[in-house]
Amino acid sequence: MKILTTMSTLLLAAALALSGCAGGDEGTSEQALLEAPPGDQGLGLSLHASLSPAESVTYCHYVALPENGGAGLDVAMAEHRFSEGSTEIRLYRTDLGIDDVWAQPGRFACDEAELEGAPSYASADSDGSLDLPQGVALHFEPREVVLLVVRFSNSSDAAIDAEARLNLWFATEPVSERAETFLPGCEPAGTARADAGGC
Repeated sequence: MKILTTMSTLLLAAALALSGCAGGDEGTSEQALLEAPPGDQGLGLSLHASLSPAESVTYCHYVALPENGGAGLDVAMAEHRFSEGSTEIRLYRTDLGIDDVWAQPGRFACDEAELEGAPSYASADSDGSLDLPQGVALHFEPREVVLLVVRFSNSSDAAIDAEARLNLWFATEPVSERAETFLPGCEPAGTARADAGGC
């Protein structure tokens, strides 16, 4: 898979004010999944899996982002939430084109060992969020193709339906600095721990 490996060092440690930095879990069935943002305020991404007892699988899904009138998207905040059976979510930027997305529509089982580079967003916590500093946003080019990756695992003896959702909220103020990635974790972007996936 063609995954961009570029990491930005624009983000400050103070920007990583995360919920759930103490550690992850395997999702929760006690809280409602996130509602997608209104179309003019953000973008919602999700993956679903029906899991047999003791089944584990990683699903990938290529998504071509909106053009937004040719301006692309400036994302200032991201949040995610899992249901039971979801264990990790990641978002990668790619150098793929729209034709590549049409050639691989919908979700597909993927091998995590084939994924290269650092994700733009990653977490094993059941829910979390990240706000970038004022004036800083993660910029996506018009129709840029991203790869959503979710690891699912059913440790129970009954079949379950699992889902993970990621919301990308657009910047509401003028953007003076563009970041290329923002990565949930307890270390600033660009450090060894952040490059390895955070906490």
